[in-house]
Amino acid sequence: MASSLIKRINLRTVAGSQVRRLPGVTIPTLWLAVITVVTLFAGYAVRPVVTVDIGDNRDGAFLVNFNAREIDATGAYERFEWPAGAATATVPGGREGIWLARVIARPEADPIILQRESAATVNGVRLEMPRRSGTEMFVKIPAQIAAAPTLTFELVSPLVGGEAPP
Repeated sequence: MASSLIKRINLRTVAGSQVRRLPGVTIPTLWLAVITVVTLFAGYAVRPVVTVDIGDNRDGAFLVNFNAREIDATGAYERFEWPAGAATATVPGGREGIWLARVIARPEADPIILQRESAATVNGVRLEMPRRSGTEMFVKIPAQIAAAPTLTFELVSPLVGGEAPP
């Protein structure tokens, strides 16, 4: 009886010291979970670099509370009158670089004319109008056109072949 009691105690000791192994499916799942956690941690630890390249006149539309690029004035401020009833206005040319001309409407003029029903040409070439409202229109004059001896401004229909604005 004493020997059977010793055998029982030894079996309990041996059974308690045995290492239990997990089933074969559990180990790959644990490795996958560990790799996923490490990958997520590494992925969120790296901060992406965001670069905003501003430089075109139409970039301001994509940013909140941001105006488009302004062209710095490199020359003296000049003012020329557009005679009432004249279809064109001619000003001296021979300028260097890009110029920005501001056309201001008469106070009694219909605001829709400058805002929607007209486009600007200088020396017969339609030009970009970075900004316009009912009272004023800005015309961007490229360097090759600004270098001409004279600059002839004209308001034309925004549609090719359309009726000229009043």
